Amino acid sequence: PPLAGVTVEGWVVDLASRGTTGPRLLIAPTYVRGLPDDRLPKRLRITVKDEDVIGPGAAVRLTALLNPPPPPAAPGAFDFARSAYFVGVGGVGVALKPPDVIDLPPPPWRLGLQLAINRARWALTRAIIDRMGQPTGGIAAAMVTGHDYSISQDDTNQMRNAGISHILSISGVHMAIVGGFIFFSVRLLVSLWPWLAVRINGKKAAAVAGLIAVGLYLVVSGAPPPAQRSAITATIAFGAILLDRRAITLRGLGLSALIVLAIQPEAVVEPGF
Repeated sequence: PPLAGVTVEGWVVDLASRGTTGPRLLIAPTYVRGLPDDRLPKRLRITVKDEDVIGPGAAVRLTALLNPPPPPAAPGAFDFARSAYFVGVGGVGVALKPPDVIDLPPPPWRLGLQLAINRARWALTRAIIDRMGQPTGGIAAAMVTGHDYSISQDDTNQMRNAGISHILSISGVHMAIVGGFIFFSVRLLVSLWPWLAVRINGKKAAAVAGLIAVGLYLVVSGAPPPAQRSAITATIAFGAILLDRRAITLRGLGLSALIVLAIQPEAVVEPGF
């Protein structure tokens, strides 16, 4: 049921994609007034004001209006509740007051590792925005780290009207650009160094570099589901090169699909799959 004006304590895990009403914090709750510990959702997504954004890794206390994830607004419309279930979001809401930074006991090691990674991503986001300024920095940060909280609603609407808003969602195009650029760059550099070119397989060396680049970009981008699927496909392709097989085949595509379904069975009904 809806919970009005409840106190929430927990860890800021990440910043979710910006909503129409403002940036949204993804919180791993440790306490929600009115809910027993065994009923705490895995994650909460709470909208805050622009000036109240707190980066990942911080422990916060806030007062919020919470609701269950909403069902489809019309028959056949997007089912946010279903999508939220598979990513562990058990409640959405709006902060009624600015969040306060508090002290909490150390989180479990898995959550702690996720917080450490997202804290580094947040630092990179801030560095890009501070160096490039707005709105360029906000768009660049969204394409590198996946954090789009600083892109204004007006800029978002203009990109949506122009039909290019999808470039802000890290997926196959971004993975292909990063992995492909590193692959062809390394292969070119090896071929330009005769001493090295006759001693190693330039194509396989480039494939290893491509694998590393895709893996690093997956971590830096926050590993959203579309990026995970693209990274799996790219890994299959680069792995085929290392095994002296054709990189792009229907068998490789089929193997990628099986791996994706083993990790994300819910992907089978999504257009991105």
